[in-house]
This record gives sequence, structure tokens and C-alpha cells, in this order.
Amino acid sequence: HQPRSLKLSVASSLSQKLSSTNSLTSSPTCHTSAILHNHQSLAVKWMLSREGQSDNKTTAPLAGGILADECGLGKTISALTLICSSNNNGNSSNDGKRSNSNNYGGTLIICPTSCIEQWCREIRTKTSLTCLSYYGKRRNFKISNNPYNLTQYDIVITNYNTVVAKEKYDINTMKNRIIQNKGMATNGGWMSRKKSTEKKHNSVDTSVVGQSCLHCVDWYRVIADEVHEIKNKRTNRYKCVNDLSSNFRWGMTATPISNHKKELETLLQWVSGAKKSSSDLVLRESEITRCCSNEDRNRSIPKYTVVMLRRTKNMIKKINNSNDD
Repeated sequence: HQPRSLKLSVASSLSQKLSSTNSLTSSPTCHTSAILHNHQSLAVKWMLSREGQSDNKTTAPLAGGILADECGLGKTISALTLICSSNNNGNSSNDGKRSNSNNYGGTLIICPTSCIEQWCREIRTKTSLTCLSYYGKRRNFKISNNPYNLTQYDIVITNYNTVVAKEKYDINTMKNRIIQNKGMATNGGWMSRKKSTEKKHNSVDTSVVGQSCLHCVDWYRVIADEVHEIKNKRTNRYKCVNDLSSNFRWGMTATPISNHKKELETLLQWVSGAKKSSSDLVLRESEITRCCSNEDRNRSIPKYTVVMLRRTKNMIKKINNSNDD
């Protein structure tokens, strides 16, 4: 069964709430040539407000959210505009590249391998952002076996399998080296070329932690495209993605619920793991519960709440028609 569309009045009220927000402005060293539709501009304003970077600043318990628009409504370009509109992606030089003084990462985008080229094409053709595609057997040669080099890009794009890969034995040590040495040459030790002799963990082993090179970096923002790929919190994939350190977390999917509303609850719990989320567990759980509890009759997706935005093509068409009137 497919989720039913949200009510038109809900989307309209959100539009009115954010309509007073100032027009989107990119940071001086980052530009985008994309021309947004009204619903895409609304999504970016909502995302900026969740990160506290618009006039409608929020004190949301969850630092991020889920953009659950129907396929074809431009979630990708909305996310890229968010990155360009953000003022806190790290220090930038005059040429738009991230400064060599960075000791933390920009935006990490995780998506299925089949989507990587589409993301890269959109970034190349519609933004001035610097991007590294980091996946495959030769991925570590791209960063000269030095995880600090991951921090030199506005965007690092990877797949879920790379996040699950085991490459490190002491992630905290690597993080400290990035902060203290700031990427200066070292006499080896950045990357372990030895294969791990540890036994593989099964999908229910709660001791699994992320051990990829990506876990060595404190990211400003993590965006998980097709985030329903981590809807099961018992899997290694969920645990490794959840172990990534970032200020904000965003999930993008057209199907936040496929079988049961607990899938949405799992995704929201992942969002709540962002460093900028409230330290008050009660507040975080309250926002998750509020989003998951408002159901229509039968098998419907929960109605829109602040932490999740869901629009369908029919909804957008009706809103546009009503505005024309």
C-alpha cells in the first residue's frame, strides 16, 4: 500500500508560516544557478529554519529532519540550495574552495551507488561547490591515505557500503590527529593497510561501531538520500550511519513508511543523533512521538509536523492553482 497524500490545508499553513522569511541568499563564495519552484524554495526555507539560519529560527529538539516529497519534486536541488545558502559550511577562500585550516568536514551525502553520478552532475552543473566522490576500491588513493583531506571539500558523496567498511582501529585517535596536525604530513599511520582479523558482526550485534575513514571526521551536515535504506536499526548499516558525527542530519526519501510507522520512528531517532539536537532526551522523544502519532484512518502516513515535510504532485498542483486564483 502506498501512503496517502497529506491534506492541502497543512501544506498551505506551512507556506504561510514561512512566507515572511527573507529570500534565499547564497554565501559569498558559493553560488547556484538553479531556479527554484515555489515548493522547492519553501523546502529550503524550512530546512534553513531547522538549522537556525533563517528569520524563522527554531529551537527544535531535533537538529534536522526528513524531506519526504514525492519523486520528481526536486529534493536534490533543494538540498544543494540548502548547502549553498548555509553560512556555516566551514571557512572558504576567495576561490570558493574550503580553507586548508579546516579540521572538520563540510556536508557528507550518503546515497545508493546508482544515485552518485546524478548528485555529482547536479553539483557540477548547478553550483560552485567543490565535491569528492568517495567510494570504491581506490577511494583512499583519492585522499592520499589521509582522512584530513576529506575536510577540504564542500561536499563528500559516498554510498552506504563505504560507511559500513572497516578501515580504522581507533577512530578517536584519527580525529585528534586531524584537529592537532591539521592534515600535515605524517610518517604513516593514517590509514591501516592490514585487513581486520576480527570476526564479522551479525546484524543484531549491538557492539558494532563505525570504523570507516568517514568516521574520522566531524561533519557539519550529513544528508542520507533514500534514507529508508536505514529503516531497520538492528542492521550494521543503520549503526554505522548513526555513528557518523555531525551537527545536523537530514533524511531524503519518497517513502518514509513502507510497512509500519515504526520505520519513520527509526528514521527520526537517527535524526535526533545530530550534535546540535537537544541534550534533553524527553524533548527529543516528544517530537518523535508527536510526528508518529498523528495518523489518518487506515494505513496513512502521519500528518506533517515540523520535523518532516511531505508533499505530493497533486498537492503542489492544487496549491499553484489556488494561488493563480
